[in-house]
Amino acid sequence: MSEVLFQFLRIEAHGASAAEDLLAEANRVPSHCTHIEHPIPARWLMGSPREVTHEVASFMLQPQPFRSKSGQVLYRRTRCDQRCFVDCVASYPVETEHVKRASDIEKQALKDWLHKTHHFIQSQFGAHHIASCLHFDESHPHLHFYIVGNASRLHPGLRAEFVEGQRIKDGKERARRHRAGLKAFLDLYYSEVSSTFNYSRGDHRRSARRIPKRKDYKKWKELFEWSKEPIETELPSDSVVLHRPT
Repeated sequence: MSEVLFQFLRIEAHGASAAEDLLAEANRVPSHCTHIEHPIPARWLMGSPREVTHEVASFMLQPQPFRSKSGQVLYRRTRCDQRCFVDCVASYPVETEHVKRASDIEKQALKDWLHKTHHFIQSQFGAHHIASCLHFDESHPHLHFYIVGNASRLHPGLRAEFVEGQRIKDGKERARRHRAGLKAFLDLYYSEVSSTFNYSRGDHRRSARRIPKRKDYKKWKELFEWSKEPIETELPSDSVVLHRPT
Protein backbone atom coordinates (compact mmCIF):
# COMPACT_ATOMS: atom_id res chain seq x y z
CA MET A 1 0.00 0.00 0.00
CA SER A 2 1.53 3.32 -1.09
CA GLU A 3 2.03 6.19 1.36
CA VAL A 4 -0.71 8.81 1.48
CA LEU A 5 0.67 12.28 0.71
CA PHE A 6 -1.13 15.33 2.11
CA GLN A 7 -1.23 18.87 0.82
CA PHE A 8 0.03 21.65 3.09
CA LEU A 9 -0.88 25.27 2.46
CA ARG A 10 -0.87 28.01 5.09
CA ILE A 11 -1.62 31.68 4.68
CA GLU A 12 -1.13 34.38 7.32
CA ALA A 13 -1.56 38.16 7.37
CA HIS A 14 0.90 40.42 9.18
CA GLY A 15 1.50 44.05 9.93
CA ALA A 16 4.24 45.82 7.99
CA SER A 17 6.61 45.60 10.96
CA ALA A 18 6.78 41.82 10.50
CA ALA A 19 8.09 42.02 6.93
CA GLU A 20 11.71 42.69 7.88
CA ASP A 21 11.94 39.69 10.25
CA LEU A 22 10.10 37.28 7.95
CA LEU A 23 12.24 38.21 4.95
CA ALA A 24 15.39 37.87 7.07
CA GLU A 25 14.26 34.38 8.06
CA ALA A 26 13.56 33.54 4.42
CA ASN A 27 17.06 34.72 3.48
CA ARG A 28 18.46 32.61 6.34
CA VAL A 29 20.07 35.49 8.21
CA PRO A 30 21.78 33.65 11.11
CA SER A 31 20.00 35.57 13.88
CA HIS A 32 16.61 34.78 12.33
CA CYS A 33 16.92 31.05 11.57
CA THR A 34 18.22 29.49 14.77
CA HIS A 35 15.52 26.84 14.42
CA ILE A 36 17.19 25.52 11.24
CA GLU A 37 19.99 23.03 11.92
CA HIS A 38 21.84 23.58 8.64
CA PRO A 39 20.52 26.75 6.94
CA ILE A 40 20.80 27.05 3.15
CA PRO A 41 20.14 30.38 1.37
CA ALA A 42 16.70 30.60 -0.23
CA ARG A 43 16.32 30.24 -3.99
CA TRP A 44 14.37 33.31 -5.11
CA LEU A 45 12.21 32.10 -7.97
CA MET A 46 10.42 35.40 -8.51
CA GLY A 47 11.08 38.89 -7.19
CA SER A 48 13.39 39.67 -4.27
CA PRO A 49 13.29 40.80 -0.62
CA ARG A 50 14.07 44.33 -1.78
CA GLU A 51 11.02 44.37 -4.06
CA VAL A 52 8.80 43.15 -1.22
CA THR A 53 10.21 45.80 1.12
CA HIS A 54 9.62 48.48 -1.49
CA GLU A 55 5.99 47.45 -1.97
CA VAL A 56 5.33 47.27 1.78
CA ALA A 57 6.85 50.71 2.37
CA SER A 58 4.96 52.13 -0.61
CA PHE A 59 1.67 50.74 0.72
CA MET A 60 2.27 52.23 4.17
CA LEU A 61 2.72 55.67 2.61
CA GLN A 62 -0.52 55.54 0.62
CA PRO A 63 -3.77 56.95 2.05
CA GLN A 64 -6.34 54.20 2.42
CA PRO A 65 -10.03 54.42 1.51
CA PHE A 66 -12.74 53.82 4.10
CA ARG A 67 -16.49 54.15 4.14
CA SER A 68 -18.01 56.66 6.55
CA LYS A 69 -21.25 56.04 8.44
CA SER A 70 -23.05 58.08 5.78
CA GLY A 71 -21.73 55.70 3.10
CA GLN A 72 -19.27 58.18 1.61
CA VAL A 73 -15.83 56.87 0.60
CA LEU A 74 -13.08 58.91 2.30
CA TYR A 75 -9.30 58.55 2.66
CA ARG A 76 -7.01 58.56 5.67
CA ARG A 77 -3.40 57.79 6.51
CA THR A 78 -2.60 54.07 6.74
CA ARG A 79 -2.66 52.79 10.31
CA CYS A 80 0.71 51.68 11.69
CA ASP A 81 -0.79 48.28 12.55
CA GLN A 82 -2.50 47.81 9.17
CA ARG A 83 -2.04 44.24 8.00
CA CYS A 84 -0.55 44.54 4.52
CA PHE A 85 1.94 41.66 4.31
CA VAL A 86 0.58 38.20 3.51
CA ASP A 87 2.87 35.18 3.75
CA CYS A 88 1.66 31.98 2.09
CA VAL A 89 3.57 28.72 2.55
CA ALA A 90 3.10 25.65 0.37
CA SER A 91 4.98 22.50 1.36
CA TYR A 92 5.87 19.65 -1.00
CA PRO A 93 4.67 16.39 0.60
CA VAL A 94 7.84 14.40 -0.20
CA GLU A 95 10.69 14.66 2.31
CA THR A 96 13.75 16.70 1.33
CA GLU A 97 16.19 13.82 1.78
CA HIS A 98 14.17 11.69 -0.62
CA VAL A 99 13.96 14.52 -3.16
CA LYS A 100 17.77 14.81 -3.14
CA ARG A 101 18.03 11.14 -4.17
CA ALA A 102 15.02 11.23 -6.49
CA SER A 103 14.93 10.01 -10.07
CA ASP A 104 14.54 12.42 -12.99
CA ILE A 105 10.84 11.60 -13.13
CA GLU A 106 10.37 12.44 -9.44
CA LYS A 107 12.35 15.67 -9.82
CA GLN A 108 10.13 16.63 -12.74
CA ALA A 109 7.10 16.03 -10.51
CA LEU A 110 8.55 18.57 -8.04
CA LYS A 111 9.03 21.11 -10.83
CA ASP A 112 5.47 20.53 -12.04
CA TRP A 113 4.20 21.10 -8.49
CA LEU A 114 6.25 24.31 -8.23
CA HIS A 115 4.79 25.72 -11.43
CA LYS A 116 1.20 24.68 -10.68
CA THR A 117 1.35 26.10 -7.17
CA HIS A 118 2.87 29.34 -8.46
CA HIS A 119 0.15 29.61 -11.11
CA PHE A 120 -2.53 29.08 -8.45
CA ILE A 121 -1.15 31.84 -6.21
CA GLN A 122 -0.74 34.15 -9.20
CA SER A 123 -4.34 33.55 -10.26
CA GLN A 124 -5.59 34.35 -6.75
CA PHE A 125 -3.54 37.47 -6.02
CA GLY A 126 -2.34 38.82 -9.37
CA ALA A 127 -0.08 41.88 -9.14
CA HIS A 128 -0.19 41.76 -5.32
CA HIS A 129 2.01 38.64 -5.49
CA ILE A 130 5.45 40.25 -5.36
CA ALA A 131 7.96 37.45 -4.73
CA SER A 132 8.44 33.78 -3.98
CA CYS A 133 11.32 31.64 -2.78
CA LEU A 134 12.10 27.96 -2.32
CA HIS A 135 13.72 26.32 0.74
CA PHE A 136 15.49 22.97 0.82
CA ASP A 137 16.87 23.02 4.37
CA GLU A 138 13.92 21.68 6.37
CA SER A 139 12.09 18.36 6.50
CA HIS A 140 10.15 19.12 3.29
CA PRO A 141 10.87 21.46 0.36
CA HIS A 142 8.53 24.43 0.63
CA LEU A 143 7.63 27.66 -1.12
CA HIS A 144 7.03 31.07 0.41
CA PHE A 145 4.82 33.50 -1.48
CA TYR A 146 4.88 37.15 -0.44
CA ILE A 147 1.75 39.18 -1.15
CA VAL A 148 1.44 42.90 -0.44
CA GLY A 149 -1.69 45.02 -0.16
CA ASN A 150 -4.67 45.48 2.12
CA ALA A 151 -4.82 42.07 3.81
CA SER A 152 -8.51 42.57 4.58
CA ARG A 153 -9.12 42.35 0.84
CA LEU A 154 -6.50 39.70 0.05
CA HIS A 155 -6.36 37.12 2.85
CA PRO A 156 -9.25 34.69 2.15
CA GLY A 157 -10.25 34.45 5.81
CA LEU A 158 -10.16 38.19 6.49
CA ARG A 159 -11.90 38.95 3.19
CA ALA A 160 -14.78 36.68 4.16
CA GLU A 161 -15.40 38.79 7.28
CA PHE A 162 -16.74 41.65 5.13
CA VAL A 163 -20.21 42.02 3.63
CA GLU A 164 -20.75 44.86 1.15
CA GLY A 165 -17.57 46.57 2.33
CA GLN A 166 -18.46 46.45 6.02
CA ARG A 167 -16.81 44.12 8.55
CA ILE A 168 -19.30 41.96 10.41
CA LYS A 169 -19.67 43.14 14.00
CA ASP A 170 -20.78 39.86 15.57
CA GLY A 171 -17.59 38.11 16.71
CA LYS A 172 -18.88 34.53 16.43
CA GLU A 173 -20.27 35.08 12.95
CA ARG A 174 -17.05 36.80 11.90
CA ALA A 175 -15.00 33.83 13.13
CA ARG A 176 -17.30 31.40 11.33
CA ARG A 177 -16.97 33.29 8.07
CA HIS A 178 -13.20 33.54 8.52
CA ARG A 179 -12.93 29.75 8.84
CA ALA A 180 -15.24 29.25 5.88
CA GLY A 181 -13.13 31.60 3.74
CA LEU A 182 -9.94 29.72 4.58
CA LYS A 183 -11.60 26.36 3.94
CA ALA A 184 -12.80 27.52 0.52
CA PHE A 185 -9.27 28.67 -0.30
CA LEU A 186 -7.77 25.30 0.71
CA ASP A 187 -10.49 23.42 -1.16
CA LEU A 188 -9.78 25.41 -4.31
CA TYR A 189 -6.03 24.70 -4.01
CA TYR A 190 -6.84 21.01 -3.64
CA SER A 191 -9.11 21.09 -6.68
CA GLU A 192 -6.68 22.96 -8.95
CA VAL A 193 -3.33 21.64 -7.73
CA SER A 194 -3.17 18.85 -5.14
CA SER A 195 -5.79 16.59 -6.71
CA THR A 196 -3.85 16.58 -10.00
CA PHE A 197 -0.97 14.91 -8.13
CA ASN A 198 -3.28 12.56 -6.17
CA TYR A 199 -2.45 14.26 -2.86
CA SER A 200 -4.98 14.08 -0.05
CA ARG A 201 -6.80 17.19 1.18
CA GLY A 202 -6.36 16.29 4.87
CA ASP A 203 -7.58 18.37 7.80
CA HIS A 204 -4.50 19.94 9.41
CA ARG A 205 -5.12 22.98 11.58
CA ARG A 206 -2.71 25.60 12.90
CA SER A 207 -3.42 28.62 15.06
CA ALA A 208 -2.90 32.10 13.60
CA ARG A 209 -0.12 34.40 14.77
CA ARG A 210 -0.83 37.65 16.56
CA ILE A 211 -0.39 41.04 14.94
CA PRO A 212 3.16 42.31 15.61
CA LYS A 213 3.77 45.48 17.63
CA ARG A 214 3.26 48.87 15.95
CA LYS A 215 6.03 50.82 14.24
CA ASP A 216 6.04 54.47 13.34
CA TYR A 217 5.30 56.07 9.98
CA LYS A 218 8.86 57.40 9.58
CA LYS A 219 10.33 53.91 9.28
CA TRP A 220 8.28 53.06 6.18
CA LYS A 221 9.37 56.28 4.50
CA GLU A 222 13.01 55.38 5.18
CA LEU A 223 12.51 51.81 3.90
CA PHE A 224 10.73 53.14 0.81
CA GLU A 225 13.74 55.34 -0.05
CA TRP A 226 16.22 52.54 0.73
CA SER A 227 14.39 50.02 -1.45
CA LYS A 228 14.76 52.30 -4.50
CA GLU A 229 18.57 52.17 -4.31
CA PRO A 230 20.31 50.00 -6.97
CA ILE A 231 21.12 46.38 -6.11
CA GLU A 232 24.88 45.75 -6.18
CA THR A 233 24.85 41.97 -5.94
CA GLU A 234 22.67 39.33 -7.56
CA LEU A 235 20.43 37.13 -5.46
CA PRO A 236 20.81 33.35 -5.52
CA SER A 237 18.83 31.58 -8.22
CA ASP A 238 18.28 28.13 -9.65
CA SER A 239 17.16 26.47 -12.85
CA VAL A 240 13.51 27.06 -11.92
CA VAL A 241 12.63 30.72 -12.45
CA LEU A 242 9.11 32.12 -12.22
CA HIS A 243 7.96 35.47 -13.53
CA ARG A 244 5.33 38.07 -12.72
CA PRO A 245 2.97 38.86 -15.61
CA THR A 246 3.61 42.16 -17.40
